[in-house]
Amino acid sequence: MWISKTLATILTILAMCVASACSSDTPEAAPAVPDTMKLRLYLDFDISSPTRATPAQGDYQPGSIYENMIDFDGKDFMVLFFDKDDNYVGSFTDTEIKATDDNRKRTFIEGSVSSTLLEGCDYTLKVLLLANWGSYPAAGVGLTKITDIADMSAFDFETSDNGGDGHGDLIVDDTHHIPMFGIIDAKTLVFDNDMTADLGTMHMLRAFAKIEVEADTGNSSVKTLDKVFMNKVNRRGFMFPPGVTCESDYRKDNFNDDYTSAPSIPADTPTDADIPFVKTSDGKWVIYVPEFANIIGNETLEENDRARIGVRFSGIDQTFWIDFKYYETPPSYVTSLKKGDHFNIMRNNWYHYVVSKHPESIEVKLDVTPYSSVVLEPDFGLDRDEDGNIITPAKP
Repeated sequence: MWISKTLATILTILAMCVASACSSDTPEAAPAVPDTMKLRLYLDFDISSPTRATPAQGDYQPGSIYENMIDFDGKDFMVLFFDKDDNYVGSFTDTEIKATDDNRKRTFIEGSVSSTLLEGCDYTLKVLLLANWGSYPAAGVGLTKITDIADMSAFDFETSDNGGDGHGDLIVDDTHHIPMFGIIDAKTLVFDNDMTADLGTMHMLRAFAKIEVEADTGNSSVKTLDKVFMNKVNRRGFMFPPGVTCESDYRKDNFNDDYTSAPSIPADTPTDADIPFVKTSDGKWVIYVPEFANIIGNETLEENDRARIGVRFSGIDQTFWIDFKYYETPPSYVTSLKKGDHFNIMRNNWYHYVVSKHPESIEVKLDVTPYSSVVLEPDFGLDRDEDGNIITPAKP
């Protein structure tokens, strides 16, 4: 293996040794450092990768194929390189999307980088991957820092399509993807004999939260849900949360600290009201939304200012309201909240509610075994069968 930051020196020494051993009076030219070198960036699509937390702390499950999808075919991604001081130094000059041949079917991005770029940062790079952004901020070498990319990542969120007949950005499918980002911390590159170096594995973070509501089908007397909607949804968000500059700022692998400490919301963000959930084929009601702050500082907002879920049952002309709070004592691994505590709507979270109608009220359950009301989803693994093959679901 070649340690890249000393590559030129090693080649020069080897050339001098060869020259001194030769009987010819004419020394041989030192091998030239190639103009470009290859870098490889792995995306962990293995089902064992920890990115969606279940009630057992440290035990994780993958997201669905659409929640994990990156639009490689549409080239809707961008790789940015920074030096150890977070200064932008450049990007790939070309890229290819490849996959390994083993059962894990690991996907990787491989591209060329100029030797001049690598020499300029002593062959030490920090890597930022942006995906599903649609359009990307312009970065200037020596001018742009990682924090600038975050500040430029504000996006508009559409709650309907044109005339209001569609679902806008509320549903994730093969044409609507979740914006993501990921960081690999600064590392000194090591090149093999083919002048290719592995950058490592990228752990991505989604910009949306998933909210799911279903009736308690285990009770035959429970009425079905006729309508589920949000009273407030933010119309803007950040694809890259400001303040994040390294992987440990968002990936901590424990329930209480993953992923960021507060929602990232652009100033003066408007909200839309009465946003309907979409009913799926299995009778659940689902939408994906940007982050929303129900708590400012340490103060929970008043009822009319919080994001809440409205539900209507068949045959009952009344709306019942669900808050983003723990209705029961949280599982033991949730040490930061207690029964009755409200929480913010945070990116990369799956909020799952099971409701049932009683004569005078509704009951909101937390299915803590094996689920909780908030199931974190950091993993971007694809569902696989027993042979390791990717399972592609039917389109909704």
